Amino acid sequence: MKNFKHLLFLSILCSLVLFTNCGDDSDDPVADDTTDTTGDTNTDDDSSETVKYDLTVEISPIEGGLVSYQSGPFTEGTKVTLTATANDNYAFKEWTGAFNGTTNPMELIMNADNTVTAVFELLDTDGDGVTDDIDVCSDTPEDETANEVGCSPSQSDSDGDGIFDNLDTCADTPELAEVDENGCADSQKDTDMDGITDDLDTCIDTPEGTTVDENGCADSQKDTDMDGITDDLDTCVDTPEGATVDENGCADSQKDTDGDGVTDDLDLCPDTSEGASNISVNGCNIDDVLLFYGSWKLAPIAGALAVGPSKDDLSWYANLIGDATGFRACMFDDVFEFKEDGELKITLDGSTIVDGDDCGEPQAPFDGLGNYTFSGDLSTITVYGQGAYLGWYKVNNEREDLNGKLNNGEYPLSVTYEYEFSTLNVENDLLVLYVTYSGLNGSGGTWRFKMLKI
Repeated sequence: MKNFKHLLFLSILCSLVLFTNCGDDSDDPVADDTTDTTGDTNTDDDSSETVKYDLTVEISPIEGGLVSYQSGPFTEGTKVTLTATANDNYAFKEWTGAFNGTTNPMELIMNADNTVTAVFELLDTDGDGVTDDIDVCSDTPEDETANEVGCSPSQSDSDGDGIFDNLDTCADTPELAEVDENGCADSQKDTDMDGITDDLDTCIDTPEGTTVDENGCADSQKDTDMDGITDDLDTCVDTPEGATVDENGCADSQKDTDGDGVTDDLDLCPDTSEGASNISVNGCNIDDVLLFYGSWKLAPIAGALAVGPSKDDLSWYANLIGDATGFRACMFDDVFEFKEDGELKITLDGSTIVDGDDCGEPQAPFDGLGNYTFSGDLSTITVYGQGAYLGWYKVNNEREDLNGKLNNGEYPLSVTYEYEFSTLNVENDLLVLYVTYSGLNGSGGTWRFKMLKI
């Protein structure tokens, strides 16, 4: 019992002690001391802690820029300054999340864990609808539409010809081709609209609507045989080079004016009668000239040589009968032969009349050594070739000259004689030749030669 009382006393005493130390109004300085003796932010009795918050910063898009700010965690109420800086070709647009707005830099008070997103956007400086990161043409004009790389027609040269697209009327110019102010190469143009591009067209300014060849040339622009007459007017193709042509582009070798089957360059009888059938290789009607074929010389009679103002008046001079065997004998033995092939052969037998009335050695070109031809019809005979003549060399159709020359001082290339036949006797006919010359200042006349066939 005694022990029981003792234990009870101790229990009461301990209760009183505990009650006194745990009360709010304790005067015990040790009990009331809250100084942190541990070095942390909590009181020694762990009654409270300082609150810290985390800040998460995101960037959209990630390549748009960066955000600078002080690192956390942050105590409650801390002001954090965030500054958004855009990368090239980007601009800062706005903040979203814990802060919404466009203020930059901006301040965020940390009262909780926060997430903030800095939003950036691509720039389109020239407002052409193409962002700067892919825009290769800055300053696109406001009124022009840009392509996928931000270039308008006035900034683009799609075919690389040096002409901007807004001025270039020929797209897809071949590489390195020379172009005009419109950006067109010759291979892209048809200036005269003939269907042949200029690079192939050798004839510019083709008349509208005309048919052209592969070189862009109409017949009116071509002279295929180079005779000076364009193909549209040229009725004779393949004119020999250097030949003289008429207004139709035809050389004598391409024409048969009288339709006798012999071209004009070979035709010694240019006016063969229509329908004539007996035609020589020289284009002469054999029936017309048959009578004077053969060899002739001056008839040894008085008046074989005669001259006067006209065919009907030969009063100026006539030879005497003795002249044929006298001082003019060298002239009366000259032979003139008309061959059926159109050749004229002159044989002077070593001498003839020279220098007026004297006999002597024949002088060129009247020496009988040239190549001579003739043509004739029912009334005329024409001899051809320098030095060709009948009767007396000094008389031609322009003048009577001791040297046999024309008014211009040149030798004639042809002489035309009228002819007729007359009877000498019952056995012989005469070929009577007349050559009329105009002379100078009306001083002309007519010579007659009576020829006897031998």
